[in-house]
Amino acid sequence: METPGFNSLFLRNSRQNRFALCLGKPLPTSPELLQLALLVYKRMIVYNDGECKGNFMPRRRTLSDEQLLAMVLALIRAEGPDAATFAAAAKASGLSGSTLVQRFATKAAMLRSALLYARDRLDAETARLTETVPKTPEGAIALLVGLSQDYGDNAAAYGEGLLVLREDFRDPVLRARGAARGTALTAAIARCFGSATAPETIARLMLSQWQGSLIWWGFGAEGPVDSYVETELRRFLAAIKL
Repeated sequence: METPGFNSLFLRNSRQNRFALCLGKPLPTSPELLQLALLVYKRMIVYNDGECKGNFMPRRRTLSDEQLLAMVLALIRAEGPDAATFAAAAKASGLSGSTLVQRFATKAAMLRSALLYARDRLDAETARLTETVPKTPEGAIALLVGLSQDYGDNAAAYGEGLLVLREDFRDPVLRARGAARGTALTAAIARCFGSATAPETIARLMLSQWQGSLIWWGFGAEGPVDSYVETELRRFLAAIKL
């Protein structure tokens, strides 16, 4: 006796049709075999891009997690966080929407993963610069100017990027990463003022000057952002006589 609606469930899906083709015969009609077929089909779905090749083994992922997150991040930077939907990510990556759902479960989880990936890259670049700059006031300027490179020279694009900051504030995990980054940057800059009085206070004030200079650059957009930041940081150090 057939299980009601089971064949129609299989035939409504292209992957299910491929499953029937892999069997080389019509789908079985007994309830036991149909249930077995369903279990095999579910196993294929778990492996994302499963493809039947005689023995019905899943193929390897066509994109690594890092490659996929880089594509989602590029989408976020180009069109904003709200544009990072499963449909848009599927179009950019060439993967199916169901595959993305299996990897991330929700749009919010995909967005968080992409932004954490961006944080990882930024932290790695910060660590690299911290190791290379001299532990002097000039080194502190070089560090923050170097970290300003990613903002580009387009004020409108920089403004769009501030939407990512909104997501950082909304998501507790991203917010915690941002706070940890602030702590790490404060310590790195403080080491550049080791001989000064209250180096940590100077570091925090310099970070505030840096972030403020980025905002004012956005309003005026007077030349490249790194040149503007360097000028403002030098004014700050001159004002506190360092």
